[in-house]
Amino acid sequence: MFTRMTQWSLLLLVVPALLAGCGLGGRAQPPESEPSPRAQRQDPLIDAELRSLRAEQQRLAEQAESLHAELAALKQGQEADRAERRQFRETMTTNFQLLEKSVALTLSSVVKPEPAADEARPRQPAVTRAEAAPAQAKPAAAAARPPAAEPPAVAKTPPSRPATRPAVTAPRSEPPVARPALLTRAEPEALDDPDLEPAPAARKLAPHPEAKVLYEKGFALFARQDYDHAVAVYRDFLVRFPNDIYSDNAQFWVGEAFFQQKRFDEAEAAYREVLRNYPHRSTLEGFKTPDAIYRLGQTYLQRDDARRAGYYFANVAARFPETSAGRKARRELDTLKLNMVDAATPPSDPGS
Repeated sequence: MFTRMTQWSLLLLVVPALLAGCGLGGRAQPPESEPSPRAQRQDPLIDAELRSLRAEQQRLAEQAESLHAELAALKQGQEADRAERRQFRETMTTNFQLLEKSVALTLSSVVKPEPAADEARPRQPAVTRAEAAPAQAKPAAAAARPPAAEPPAVAKTPPSRPATRPAVTAPRSEPPVARPALLTRAEPEALDDPDLEPAPAARKLAPHPEAKVLYEKGFALFARQDYDHAVAVYRDFLVRFPNDIYSDNAQFWVGEAFFQQKRFDEAEAAYREVLRNYPHRSTLEGFKTPDAIYRLGQTYLQRDDARRAGYYFANVAARFPETSAGRKARRELDTLKLNMVDAATPPSDPGS
């Protein structure tokens, strides 16, 4: 009896303990889905990091939008700059053409060429008058001779014509020193200028995109007759871009600025730099050689040295007859010949 009660007591003690150990009784276990305290401490850090990333993403998006707007503005400004450059080039071209026309009108007012026979005058009439000038230089002797003595002097004129006519239309290979002989009577010695020979160390020119803006700035100043500042800009151009394709033009316009200011010695020095440093080629190829030689003649003409002026006019007319400078030089030669004929012709006697 006692033994049976002891067994039941033991069972009553063991069974509840087993039920509590297997989870079938006692307190309920915490659910596995509930986050641990460590995970709860990490959630705010992750949220803060996400918020920071979202803010950075928003900032980058705004920056990209700003850059797109700036790029569009730059493209628009570039297009406007190109349009302005095109307009500026057109304006400069117009100004240059107007300047050329102004020079041509000034020369025409001095030379007074005959419109219908402008091209024919340098050939026969001019040579005949130039050859007749020595015969008319002695009015006393001509007046003393009887009428029968005149034919021999006239008969000598035709044979000398082939020797003198090529002086105006001689090819480039002939020496230019013989050409001004038609323009002088008092000084028989020949002129010689080594600068008229092709430059032995002519510069090889190449384009520089950044040089054109500075060159156009100098030309704009020249067109506004601001000659001192134009010279400064062109000299800066020549220092920075001595071998640019516009460098000979810049050197020529330095001379033009001095010429317009009647500083003829400085103008001559500038024109000679064109001949000494750059290839001797036609303006039809973009070079300034003919204009520089023609302007040398102009400087001497302004200083009352008609003989030297004729020397340079004859040179450019023979070497570059197809250029504007060559055509203007032929008209200048006609004028010089006519003036010499007028000076050699004795005044008419009112009583005769």
